[in-house]
Amino acid sequence: MYDWTKKNGSHFGKVMSMISDALIRKILQISEVLITVMACFSVIIFLSGLTTGIATGKPSFLGYRVMWVRTPSMEPAIMTGDFVLVKAVDYSDVSVGDVVVYRKADSNGKLTRYRIIHRIIDTTEEGNFIFKGDNNEYPDQEVSPNQIEYMAIYVLG
Repeated sequence: MYDWTKKNGSHFGKVMSMISDALIRKILQISEVLITVMACFSVIIFLSGLTTGIATGKPSFLGYRVMWVRTPSMEPAIMTGDFVLVKAVDYSDVSVGDVVVYRKADSNGKLTRYRIIHRIIDTTEEGNFIFKGDNNEYPDQEVSPNQIEYMAIYVLG
């Protein structure tokens, strides 16, 4: 602490030293409280992000997820080995031209664990979607709205 009494030895100097010490102690107390509050909010936000992914059945943090591309089906837009930042979406939020992640269905219509990231090229009268990889010759099978999980936000090449 700065010793005000050294400057002129006056009563004013002593008072200033006491005020300075009290003010610094108060600032330190307030900063400790603020740090504690910020840490609590950080934990709450982190936990709410985790529960969002659990509740929706779409593993993510705050609705976002990073996915790794394993095939060349979307080249040159998305290269094999690229990481893609995706956001959880409802089927009503996607449209033709969007790059979307959907879950593949088996021959009985049951959703599998396999996810495909392709572009929507069309919709059907029944409300299904037609997807195609940019580098694929033929479109995928029709995809029902309940298969759609994420929309590509950014390619992390």
